[in-house]
Amino acid sequence: ALGIAKSIGENKVYIYLRYLALRFGKPSTEDAQTIIVNNAPTLKDIAHYNDIHPNNVVTFFNELKRKGVISKNKDRLIVHSMDLLEKEIADLKK
Repeated sequence: ALGIAKSIGENKVYIYLRYLALRFGKPSTEDAQTIIVNNAPTLKDIAHYNDIHPNNVVTFFNELKRKGVISKNKDRLIVHSMDLLEKEIADLKK
C-alpha cells in the first residue's frame, strides 16, 4: 500500500511544481526550457499545501533533483526542463 500512497503523493507534488512553474515562473534568458520561480514556497509549505509529510516532499524533490529536472536555491525554484518534468508526471501514471 505504501507504493500507492507514494505515487499519489509524488503525483501531487510534481503537478504542484508544474503549476508553480507555469503560473509564477519566468523562462530563463539562456534557455526557454528552464523556468525560474522567484519567491517559491519552501518544501515545508509545499508539503502543507498538498497535505503530504514534509519528509516525503524532500524525498520526491531530491529524486527530481538527482535526475536534473529541478533545483532550488534559497527561495528560487528552478525547473531545468519543463519537458522532463512533464515526462516524470506522465511516467507516474503508467
